[in-house]
Amino acid sequence: MQPIFSDNMVLQRNAPVPIYGEAETGTVVTVQFNGQVLNVTADAEFRWRVDLAPMAAGGPFELVVTCDENALTFHNVMVGEVWIAVGASNMARGPAGLREDLDLLRNNDFPAIRFFDLRGGSSLIAGTQYRGAWTVADRRAVRRMSGIAFWFAYDLHVATGVPVGVVVAVAGGGSDHWAARLELTLDPKLETYLARGDGRYESALAQKQAYEAALAAWRTAYLQAKSDGSRLPRKPREPRFGGGGATSHFYGKIAPLIPYRVGGVIWYIGIYDIGDSERMRLLVPAIARGWRREWGQDITFCMTEMVRLGGFTSNPASDGPRNLARNREAHAAVLQEPLSAVLSTVDISSGGVHFNNRHAVGSRAALAARALHFGEAIEYLGPIFDGMTVAGNEATLSFTHLGGGLTLSDSGPPRGFAVAGADGVFRPAEARIEGDTVVVSSPEVAVPVHVRYAFVDGPNVNLFSAAGLPMVGFRTDNFGVKGLSYYP
Repeated sequence: MQPIFSDNMVLQRNAPVPIYGEAETGTVVTVQFNGQVLNVTADAEFRWRVDLAPMAAGGPFELVVTCDENALTFHNVMVGEVWIAVGASNMARGPAGLREDLDLLRNNDFPAIRFFDLRGGSSLIAGTQYRGAWTVADRRAVRRMSGIAFWFAYDLHVATGVPVGVVVAVAGGGSDHWAARLELTLDPKLETYLARGDGRYESALAQKQAYEAALAAWRTAYLQAKSDGSRLPRKPREPRFGGGGATSHFYGKIAPLIPYRVGGVIWYIGIYDIGDSERMRLLVPAIARGWRREWGQDITFCMTEMVRLGGFTSNPASDGPRNLARNREAHAAVLQEPLSAVLSTVDISSGGVHFNNRHAVGSRAALAARALHFGEAIEYLGPIFDGMTVAGNEATLSFTHLGGGLTLSDSGPPRGFAVAGADGVFRPAEARIEGDTVVVSSPEVAVPVHVRYAFVDGPNVNLFSAAGLPMVGFRTDNFGVKGLSYYP
């Protein structure tokens, strides 16, 4: 069986749960779990699979898999929520980013929270090779766990009482590394990610075909040798099928997990994508579509915007490069897809690439999971721009996801707005809250045509919903963007 099946594992609640593995053709495999007993016969390719009926959260249980006279028993198995956390170095960093969290982490065990630290390579075609094991989040182990993933699981468990397991997949590289191939081939702009492959995919495909031919020959020889009583041949070792570049993390790390049942994905990647926002607007929703298609599930996606790197940009109308602003805007494109959220982090800063307040990011992801995946009637997004009306020299902005209304994190007034007239030149704007709207104006703009909020690399902002979530940055223009059809 695959490494994802180990002691301390978590199985997804309220859904059919695949249990699968390999056994000799014709062998009857029996799976016993939580009162269910299922039998299946291994097929001609030495594969077997059963699907446990949906179960409520609970545990611990034992999963027993019997084949002939051999039995595998997995202990301390929970039924709860299974999620995947994807990212690079910020996802890898531990949970103790804030001083106020230290006592909780040092003095408590978290037996209902488990992590699977996924160790996989790089591949351009899905294989089956990866490493890892489930670990209970006791006070020693938790220090080595992903901070964003831990606080996501912690908040989810505290709010629901449900066991939570997180598969953590961490690797460097751009978001295109985590995309499925088909979705990239369907759009000419996204297909340019694959152009950097230089024939590696074709080589990997030939390698995969050769391996499958060798595997088929081995199965035939194995069954014949067993029938003859002769020495059993050694199974061919699965190679890596190419590697590096677009799709390589998806097929090297994520695809081998399929069909293990999961509830959703939390995501923090961005630094590698800075400067590529035009393609990113297309890529982010394509990633969500590809994962859902490959898994055959309506997986919930929680994308996180990049935090502010360094200090504030003093002028909200700055005409600087705005690479981070465009990157945040690109991540917001995931809202085009169902069961998807973008987590605003414009209020979180870092001194460099890495940031400390990983607790806030994990907590916001947990809110999105509760709302989208569990169907709880709670607010999970910060205010999102919905429309603009103009009267005289003032523009009135309306929003969705108000979470009870608009609030300020300090004594105000609202900061971070810029406004432009027909000339397209943005000026810093004055702003005030009027009920559930924000009214903006500038003495230098007679008639507002476009408005921006937090659309600089280091936004100095203070607008939140009453639910405590920061307003998502936006702009009503599409200056400098070819074919922009989505406005967050």
